[in-house]
Amino acid sequence: MPHYNLNDVRIVARNQNIQYRGRNVQRDINNLGYQFADIIECILSLTEQDFHKTIQYSNDEIDDAYRIEYLNPNDDSYDSLYIKFSLINNYLMIDVASFHLNR
Repeated sequence: MPHYNLNDVRIVARNQNIQYRGRNVQRDINNLGYQFADIIECILSLTEQDFHKTIQYSNDEIDDAYRIEYLNPNDDSYDSLYIKFSLINNYLMIDVASFHLNR
């Protein structure tokens, strides 16, 4: 079961309050050819069936990870994506830690 409620995640995504945790996330998104609007739509499409696992780190931060088959907006093929994120700032921001093809 996910740590973060997907309804809360969707509210934050609809408000476009999404940040990338580092350069690797931005690079992976760029390599996929996704735009910011695509990231939002992908997050909005997540379901509990897509949930993979919750990761709790030694500093007590928590990420939820999802695996999803998502229609690539650039070529009409499906990408098998791994998405990992947390909600931060009192659940006002999605902090995307990973967004790449399943490895």
